Amino acid sequence: MDFSADADREAIRAAVRKLCAEFGDTYWREVDRKSEYPEKFVRALTKAGWLGALIPTEYGGAGLHVADAAAILEEINRSGGNAASAHAQMYTMGTLLKHGSEEQKRKYLPALAKGQTRLQAFGITEPEAGSETTRLRTTAVKKGSRYVVNGKKVFISRAEHSDLLLLLARTTPYEALQDKTQGLSVFIVHLKRALADGRITIRPLRTMLNHHTTEIFIQDLEIPARDLVGQEGQGFRHIIDSWNVERILLASEAIGDGRWFVERASRYATDRVVFGRPIGANQGVQFPIAQAHARIEAAALVRDKAAWLYDGDKPCGPEANMAKLLASQAGRGERGARHARRIRLRVRVRRRAQVSRDPAPPRRSRQQQPCACVPRSERPRHAALVLMDLVRSLMFVPGHRPRMVQRALGLGEFTPSGLDVTILDLEDGVPPDEKDRARAAIAAVLGEPSNGQGPARYVRVNRDPAARDADLAAVLRSGLAGLVVPKIDDPSEVLTLARDLDEREDAAGMGRGSIRLIASIESARGLLAAYAIARSVERVIALLFGAEDFALDLSLPTAREGEARDLLYARSAVVVAAVAAGRDAIDGIWPDVTDAEGLRSDALRGRRLGFAGKSLIHPAQIETINEIFSPSAAEVAYARRVVELFDAARGKGHGAVALDGKLLDQPIVERARRTIALHEAVARKQRTPPVERPAALEGKRLK
Repeated sequence: MDFSADADREAIRAAVRKLCAEFGDTYWREVDRKSEYPEKFVRALTKAGWLGALIPTEYGGAGLHVADAAAILEEINRSGGNAASAHAQMYTMGTLLKHGSEEQKRKYLPALAKGQTRLQAFGITEPEAGSETTRLRTTAVKKGSRYVVNGKKVFISRAEHSDLLLLLARTTPYEALQDKTQGLSVFIVHLKRALADGRITIRPLRTMLNHHTTEIFIQDLEIPARDLVGQEGQGFRHIIDSWNVERILLASEAIGDGRWFVERASRYATDRVVFGRPIGANQGVQFPIAQAHARIEAAALVRDKAAWLYDGDKPCGPEANMAKLLASQAGRGERGARHARRIRLRVRVRRRAQVSRDPAPPRRSRQQQPCACVPRSERPRHAALVLMDLVRSLMFVPGHRPRMVQRALGLGEFTPSGLDVTILDLEDGVPPDEKDRARAAIAAVLGEPSNGQGPARYVRVNRDPAARDADLAAVLRSGLAGLVVPKIDDPSEVLTLARDLDEREDAAGMGRGSIRLIASIESARGLLAAYAIARSVERVIALLFGAEDFALDLSLPTAREGEARDLLYARSAVVVAAVAAGRDAIDGIWPDVTDAEGLRSDALRGRRLGFAGKSLIHPAQIETINEIFSPSAAEVAYARRVVELFDAARGKGHGAVALDGKLLDQPIVERARRTIALHEAVARKQRTPPVERPAALEGKRLK
């Protein structure tokens, strides 16, 4: 291996640095602030040919080596950019180039090289499988000349910005195999087409980092046999070729981050003068920077060896894994200027996705044993990275009542309450002659900055098309988190609104999909179509049960029965539809603001039915609803015992474990993790940790 600088590779680095200079710190901070996809940057990379670096010249690409691709991604991050927004199009080439048919290569590679098509999504990780990839549950059943696919994928980045998806699915049942690494197959999925046909639903996941990650739900998706990559049942081996490239390239990004940190830290240490001399003159400042530089250089050497082995068609699994491990760890000791926090966070997140610490299965080849992005032993810490959207309490506030709006949002003289979501109402709560004034008032309040402690800001728009058009023209702005869409009877209504929002977001310079939707089920027709409504577009994050209008549609008596027993079926049906579509369900209001016991009883019933939260109409209802839809002390304590015992048992290789005489199966553990995640989300919302309800007070009113 030659350690001297390669002139061609240095020229590549210089060209990438020149391109990145057009996208400075201001650009990336603005992209992060708006949680947008860096579309302009990705287009520039594509136009310059860098995303087609690994595509052979006969298919229109640059025909470069993995070592060259590593240099490209390193320089992007070294320049302060984020190569993760586009890197998948490089590392997916490992599988497609080595195992794709000639027909597939000629069909897809030229379009990828020209930027006419994007392959930015890699569908492997599943919530139940953890690092045991052979346990994934997504199935592909062959029927004639097609495969029918069903399943779920999680932490799939850039799915909303990709035309194609490289998907790993099981074609032979796990139980039918002696060698569990067999029976998995790789497919090319036409993502946009599947979305349009309703066979795939994409749900964005909020994370601490603007990483554009999602959940994918697949139902009866038909894939032509010609889109099978390589040999059926050998996908586990085929995908390893992409995994090795992935680890080399992700290591390169971490190395680029590290070099950026060292350069910024060195500059700051030189410029910052205290007691008459630069702080960099002190050894206490010099040593950490020097150590960080040394760690980065060591990681770069292992990365270079891994790339050299791969380009020489030699086994490189151990080196690729070590390169990623060392490069991600090198980020631990970096100390840069204060505005470096965004990239420091990216390094921390990458460390959580490093090589699995689970016991390795018996080795069958000299290549790496693959692992999922989030090792099972790391899950409890990783789970905190996903910022759960709290929807315990959602209060309707008439948009034409400025003082009520300010109180709900915690603005002006008012301090923030515990309210999770404020629904600024432009529909039923506003008289017709006050609509225009309400629109102007809401537009003004959305423009006021949030201190981060107040509730999410949603607006309930009108159902009438003309009125809704006026609503959207007034309120569509950066301070708006989403819309509550009333009286939805058919999924086509949501699709029409989503297309309208796409155009409006483009015109406003907002990222597509930034405005979320809560669809309100308020009629018998809407209830029958609730599942289709929930999964119609990825913008829909929840179904809201509109109890009063639903009761009107069914001509039910005006007086509400205790715990709304007269609406029990409808409430249950809304929950089932929402959960089946991977969405939250939000219960309807309790209309009698003077009946505290009725509210408590109704909210408890709603939680037991599976609702994630409840809508309300008066601030006095917030505390009770938040209390009931938050985990109790007993629930949190039990959930922690379940997770700790289960993870400890799995770490020792035990297949089954019991707690208090009860077998802990996967659903119980998953429910426990959700309970902990909800508890932690409540804690993040409050300035101090939440007060957990003593178990003895479960179901009782707190005075």
